[in-house]
Formats: sequence, C-alpha cells, structure tokens
Amino acid sequence: MNLEKEVAEILGYLEGKGLNKLAGCIRGGWQKTALAYSKELNTYQPAREMEPEMAEAFRRELARVGKKSPEKILDSIRRRRILQTAPHLVVTENPRMLCINWLGSLGVPDDEYYVVAMYSGIPFSNSFRPGRINKSEDSINLIPSNMQDDQVFRSQIPEKLVTTVRTLPEKLKLLCPEAQVGDSFTRFALATCGNIERQVLRKENLVYLDINEIADNYYKEKNEKYELGLFQTFRPFLTNHFKCFGSFRQVEYLPEFAERLGVSGVPTENLTTGEFREKPFPADVVLGEEFTPDPNMLFGELIVNMMDKEWLQKHIERI
Repeated sequence: MNLEKEVAEILGYLEGKGLNKLAGCIRGGWQKTALAYSKELNTYQPAREMEPEMAEAFRRELARVGKKSPEKILDSIRRRRILQTAPHLVVTENPRMLCINWLGSLGVPDDEYYVVAMYSGIPFSNSFRPGRINKSEDSINLIPSNMQDDQVFRSQIPEKLVTTVRTLPEKLKLLCPEAQVGDSFTRFALATCGNIERQVLRKENLVYLDINEIADNYYKEKNEKYELGLFQTFRPFLTNHFKCFGSFRQVEYLPEFAERLGVSGVPTENLTTGEFREKPFPADVVLGEEFTPDPNMLFGELIVNMMDKEWLQKHIERI
C-alpha cells in the first residue's frame, strides 16, 4: 500500500468537493498512530462548569439504563466533558462503528469512562439497522415489519424480540439482558451493545447512553420543549462545552451549530472514523472471529480502508 499517495487522493477529492474541515482533520492526523491520535483527542479542559440541569439530565439517563455507579460515571463526565456521538442507537454495531469506538477509547485512562451517546432519532428502517443483530452474514432481525417506520427513540420491546433472543447462539444470548414485551427497547439495545463491545474491546470503562434521552431530560429541567433533530439535540452539549467525537459528516456540521449558538472555545472537528481491513462485526467477534487490532497502526490506514473511490462517490455527495 502506498499510504501517502492514497491519502493524497482522498484529500484531493474532499477538497474538490469543498469539504475542507473533513480534509483538514485527515491531513492533520493521518501520520499519527491510532493510539497517539486517540490520546490527543482525549485531551481537553472545558472552560466552564457544567450546568446543574445537564448533570441531572445525565443522572436520570444513567439511572434509566441501570448503571450501578452513576455518581462515579457522572463525576468523570463532568470533569472530562468528552462524548462519542457518532453512532446511532443499535443493538449491535457495524464494522465502522466498532472501529470508531476502538479508536475513540484507546486514549481513555482505565480509571475514566468512555461515554458513547447514541442517537435514537432514527426509524428502525435506518441503514444502520438498529433492530438487528448485525453480522457479516445472516443478520438476525428482532423487529417485526410493522415497526420498520417507527422511531427508535422511546420504542417498546415487541414480542418478536423476546422470542428471537431465546434462539440466539449462546455466546450472544448471554450478553443480552432480560427482555420483556413492552419494556424500553433503547435500554435493551444500549445494554446489549455495551456488553458486546466491552467484551470485544476488552474494556470495562465503556458506557452507552441515549443522547436524545439526555437532551430531553435537559430541556425538561429547563422547562423548554424538545423536538427530535440534530441541532436541538446537540445544542445543550455545545453550550455546556462538551467535546463531541464524530464521524465524517459531524465534523462538517458541528462547527456550524457552534457558530449559530455563539459557542467558542469548544473543539468541534474531532474526527473518529475509519475501518479495519477485515471489516469485523462485533457480533461475529463474540462468536469467534479474530480481532487483534494494532494500536500502533496509522490513523491514515483506517481512513484508506474505508474511503476508497466507490465509498467516496456513494457517501460524500450526501454531505
């Protein structure tokens, strides 16, 4: 692989499309190791205190998902003020999101928390397939067809999920919490996704939450109405000086959100994206597929593995 040449071609394509923020993130980081890049991303000192309303919003979501040490996690969130906000809320991740969480969590000390704030303002028909056990082959659908257009946010567990989970391979079934019809789907999905990725990434300090629930909690504390949507969701996190890791789209729109809100001094171009060459699914790793990524690989390798010519033509036009 001629990494320098391939990165240069990607940068030329992005800059030709006017995506200078995304190109700038890649240009500044591609020669760094994944570990060094992650440590740099995880270095941050917020310039203001977190609002009590935001602390309460996190506290309520931590309680909803059943975290046993909510105040310890909340203390880390308050001090670090760093969130991974790239993933949509799903039961199991795809290969790119696994890579994103591996990369984002590499530079987090073991005594702190890597917090993934997953976006639930999507339908079950979303391309991330939130209602499935996503695998390279034979993905398992947990949601009936009449729910495909329903929003993931505040959805309920259907009977199909309960019966299907009972038939899962034992290694996957053990990582799913008890599911009952009518209970919160997002709580089930967050727990399952977290259990799987803590095992795959061999890290116990990973916390998975619903960013829309946190935002809604915040607006209720402020006596304001909240409607699903990216800007309204990110608004309280930006005004509370959170550094949000994101994928290739977020590094373009989040700076615009901060400018609209008059927020300065908060890093908004925090690119975490890429893929491993083998493109492993977390569920497949649990079932025995090898997963031994090298923290000393270059960030540019992860970018080149993902952004080939076909990918660029398919995805970049949508930004």
